[in-house]
Parts: sequence; C-alpha cells; structure tokens
Amino acid sequence: MDAYFLAQLFSSPIFVAQQNVVELQGKFEKKVLVVITAGEQTATLQQLLNDILRSCKLIPEQDAGIWYVDDAIQSISWSSIHLLMPQVVLLFGIPIADLPTAGLNAYQPFTAHHTQFLLADSLSILHADKSKKKLLWQALKRMFVIN
Repeated sequence: MDAYFLAQLFSSPIFVAQQNVVELQGKFEKKVLVVITAGEQTATLQQLLNDILRSCKLIPEQDAGIWYVDDAIQSISWSSIHLLMPQVVLLFGIPIADLPTAGLNAYQPFTAHHTQFLLADSLSILHADKSKKKLLWQALKRMFVIN
C-alpha cells in the first residue's frame, strides 16, 4: 500500500509489523501442511516423506504444502502458519511453541484452532527406526481415517 495514501488516512504514526513469510513447496490443495527442517531435503528422506503422504491417499506435490524451516530453528509458532489455514499440520522433528502440547506424546494427534496436529520425530529418525514408523502409521490412520 502506498505510504502517501496511508499518511492521508491516519494522523498518528503507522508501524508496519514484519510479516512471517512461509514459503511452501507443493500446491497445498488439501490444506495439509508438512513441516521439516531444511537439512532433511535428501533424496532418501524426501522419498520417505512422499511414501508417508501417499500412504495417506495424498498426492504430495498437489495436496500438501511442505515448509522447510531453517535447521537452527528450535520450534515454530501457530502465529507463523495460521494465515495458511491448514486443516492438518504434520511436524517432523519441529515442535510448535504456542500451542498446549504439554503432556502430549509424539504420535498422539490433537486438535487446536480447528486444525489437526501431529508431532513426530524427524524423518532421519523415522528412516532408521521401524517401531517409530509403526507409531506414525497408527496415528496417520486415525487422522486420515485409513483402514
């Protein structure tokens, strides 16, 4: 918006807050947001992620939006993603800071702000641990109503 136009509308100072920019990979048509660290963009782990999404009857590049967060980020916040209006948020190795997750275990789906969430281990941990893959699959079956 033009600063001159805004100055005509408001007599007091105007502050523009920095907006969080979330760049997604994928079309995000079914409003499924996947959050992983940028360091997990290896071919092996991307194949695992694609297999996970396909097992949920999703077309990864069409139905989901993948957000690769910087490896140095310790957690994300609901405020950084709420404008996307996701229906499902799958967090692989990235906790969400401003939602009540105390007492929740990984692989235990929960709902907040009319959105389903699932906290899971990172893709690299899942790749190496079959028991955690089974826990993930059980949770995904409940979330996506898969028989």
